[in-house]
Amino acid sequence: MKLSETSRYTLLGIVFGMVFPVTASVIEMARQALPFSLPSFFLIQQSTPLLWIINTAPAFLGYFAFLAGRRQQKLIDQAENLESLVSDRSQKILE
Repeated sequence: MKLSETSRYTLLGIVFGMVFPVTASVIEMARQALPFSLPSFFLIQQSTPLLWIINTAPAFLGYFAFLAGRRQQKLIDQAENLESLVSDRSQKILE
C-alpha cells in the first residue's frame, strides 16, 4: 500500500517533531542527574512546565507537514491531469 503525499508528509512531520520533546527530556534528566529511565522521563514531564510546550512540537509539525503534503498531492494530481489531457489531445491529433 502506497501512502499519499499528505500521509507521508504528516508522518514525517510527527516523527521529526518527536525529536524535540525526547531531546529536551534527556537533557533535563542529565541536568538534574536523574537516571535515564521511564519513571525519570515522566517525573521530568510533570515537573518542567517548559516541556509541556515542547511536547506540542509533534502536533504542530505534523499539522504543518499535513498542509504541505496536501498541497504537494494537489500538485501531483494536477500534473497527472495535465499529462492525461496532453495524451488525449495527442491521440486525437494522430487519428
